[in-house]
Amino acid sequence: MIFMKNRDNEFFDQQKLDELVKNRDLDTLRDQMVRILACPCCLNGFKHCRKYLKVFSVEEIQQTPYLATAAALICAIYGDLKQAEEFCQYVEQFPLMKLHFCHE
Repeated sequence: MIFMKNRDNEFFDQQKLDELVKNRDLDTLRDQMVRILACPCCLNGFKHCRKYLKVFSVEEIQQTPYLATAAALICAIYGDLKQAEEFCQYVEQFPLMKLHFCHE
């Protein structure tokens, strides 16, 4: 079993997250992803979260600032800088989320 852990020491079972995807329980999946991503996360955590972000549409990701932040970082890591910049511009609309990005 593979578990992910956030900085609040909450553990997230990838099998349970996979079940949420399989059952198309996107609201619960979104809530779990926000709990994972709301705390500082290592790059390995983003690698594991990438497959879960893919089940959401771009519009759904943009409606959830923590998902948009994670999507921007994941896009940048994998070289899709144009998409990363688009997510960054969306995230900048939320004052609290602006703290996650420092670009000029």
